[in-house]
Amino acid sequence: RAGAAVVGAGGAATGLTTGSLLGAAVGVIPAVFTFGLSIPFCAAVGGGAGLAVGAASGATAGALAGGATGYQAYNHRHEIRASASKTLEQVTTSADFVKARANAATSFLSERATVARARLMGGGTGGTEAHD
Repeated sequence: RAGAAVVGAGGAATGLTTGSLLGAAVGVIPAVFTFGLSIPFCAAVGGGAGLAVGAASGATAGALAGGATGYQAYNHRHEIRASASKTLEQVTTSADFVKARANAATSFLSERATVARARLMGGGTGGTEAHD
């Protein structure tokens, strides 16, 4: 149903545009006799016809393509499910690896910060004793 609606709307828009352009082109021929009023009239008629034909053909094509896609997805649902499970497992494994690496990096940086802090403080408490 969604395929019919989406492709039908695209077909309707294409049909409207094409029909309007072709209708205007056809309306140019009798424009000399109708003082130019045949151009917008023929464009409107052509646009309406193009809209109807485009919507009908687009909806038909969308319904056929959507039905074929759904049928194939249903036939291969077990393979699709297995592939999705495998992908989820790989993503979970990768996420666990990244978490472990991040924890290791945090521990390393915390240790290095403690060592640097001890060096800056001179190993003491940072008191105000006068040194001679």
